[in-house]
Amino acid sequence: MKRRFSIATIIRIIFLVLITAACIFPFYVMIIMGTYKSEEIFKGIPLLPSNYLIQNFKNVYNSGFLRFYFNSFYISILASFFAVLFSAMAGFAFAKYKFKGKNILFNFVIVTLMIPTGLGVIGFIIEMREFGWVNTHLPLFMPWIASSFGVFLMTQFMKDGIPSEVLDSARIDGCSEPRIFMVFALNFVKPAALTLTLITFLQAWNNFLVPLIIINKQSLFTVPIGVFALGDLFRYDYGAIILALGIATIPQIIIFTIASKSFISGLTVGAIKG
Repeated sequence: MKRRFSIATIIRIIFLVLITAACIFPFYVMIIMGTYKSEEIFKGIPLLPSNYLIQNFKNVYNSGFLRFYFNSFYISILASFFAVLFSAMAGFAFAKYKFKGKNILFNFVIVTLMIPTGLGVIGFIIEMREFGWVNTHLPLFMPWIASSFGVFLMTQFMKDGIPSEVLDSARIDGCSEPRIFMVFALNFVKPAALTLTLITFLQAWNNFLVPLIIINKQSLFTVPIGVFALGDLFRYDYGAIILALGIATIPQIIIFTIASKSFISGLTVGAIKG
């Protein structure tokens, strides 16, 4: 039996295809531009690849881009790990424990979400200098220990996402509080943990302002700073810069494509439970 589509369905499909094409087209053009010389890029929007890809790859590789890639990757992994672990611990405490000043502390966490990050940059830089962390990677992942958004997300998810009966049964069986958190609580918050992991990874990967101010050694550059430095190294070789940008987006596309369903469900469930 042949399936028939209504006119409304066909129009909807065509509309979605056009929207998808409009979203993909800039990325496609960016990849194509990475195969051109800088002089050729300004002649118009290229739609077909050129023959300068190998040279652009050499320019990107010779700049130490693999090292920048590794730096960004391990920094993003550590930032995600710290954000999930400590946010889950704080969220578990706010959601399942009663203690004096609990509401005041949680309201303070919410207030910090409203403060623009840029307002604290100067104080943050001074603090890092006093710690002796300038020209190190510590300022790029250690601040994620105190993730206000992570604490808020985990708290909202854990309020109803973790049955109190399960925790009480574990206590009756003699489980310690750390074991209850590690064995039981974390198993119930996997969607929220994965969502926070993705958000933190993408934010740490794309972080530009703090590494630009903190790091002066080329060997410590992350991908955004490495791409920015390509302009000085190759006299604004836009072909190499655009190719590096295209390479830099690949991990983000892969990660989000693989975990997009869990990411969306984690945000949705957290919002509903809140």
